[in-house]
Amino acid sequence: MGSQIVRRLKTLGKHVITTSATEILGCDNITSSEDVLRLVCDSSISLAEAQVGLILSHRYREENIQAALGNELRITRDFVWSLSKLCASLRVVVLGSIAGRLVDRKMPESYHYSKDLQKSIVRQSVRIGSLYMNLIELNWFEKYTGHNATDEYSQIMLDLKQKLGGDNLPTVDSITDFACALIEMQRPPRGETIVYDGGLSLFQI
Repeated sequence: MGSQIVRRLKTLGKHVITTSATEILGCDNITSSEDVLRLVCDSSISLAEAQVGLILSHRYREENIQAALGNELRITRDFVWSLSKLCASLRVVVLGSIAGRLVDRKMPESYHYSKDLQKSIVRQSVRIGSLYMNLIELNWFEKYTGHNATDEYSQIMLDLKQKLGGDNLPTVDSITDFACALIEMQRPPRGETIVYDGGLSLFQI
């Protein structure tokens, strides 16, 4: 999903810097200014004067609960909060999952706890005045289209769209556009969890 988001951002003409979850987790001291700057280094901008937008779309699978929660803290809290100290304004959108409030038998416990922790970190971010951090909670969305989609996946998408009564499922492009709209608002919300699934979760109660 990350590469699709980057492609869309470049199509929209955004200045894009990419950093992987592996790079963040591999940092010896993620709270140091020097290490954070190395992760987002770009000589063309001055962070101290910049309004920076950040989309967190990291996905990793760690079945060990303590390790999963530790990783989530390092990425969603420690890295973001450290970066916010270096920017004039930091606007962050975390791409989360409905799994934070439901149980998906296919996913380990650690995944669900991590998604819950994301939401808690976003709420706590209101403590930092220069940080505008929100979470987009996703359910099913259209990740693959055309020749990239298997027959089984295409059938699942068709069934979901019929349940919704129209072609209302988000796509990666529309998710990216929504994240950009939140980031670029003159007065963004703070600490919010916003469900974006075309109303699908309302049909599953």
